Amino acid sequence: MTGYRPMTLADLAGRLAREAGDKIRWKLVLAALAEHLAARHDLAPPEWADLRVLQRPWFPAELAVQRADALVWAPAAFRKHGVYLSARDLEAG
Repeated sequence: MTGYRPMTLADLAGRLAREAGDKIRWKLVLAALAEHLAARHDLAPPEWADLRVLQRPWFPAELAVQRADALVWAPAAFRKHGVYLSARDLEAG
């Protein structure tokens, strides 16, 4: 493939910010993920991620057992942003 360049997290954030619609929760997942990955690499989180916090907690999972798991195992950056998903959901298969 010629000319292919993977998106950076900042590129993706910018693209999501330009999109219209009710995808705000998934934008917050991006902010939480950016902060989570920065912490794992001992880096400061990007400035744009700091203000993206949900007013009410959000659980992407539908099953009660998955929600309970997310309450216990959500990484700190995700909890900070009000997004509750299990750390296992972030693992590559």
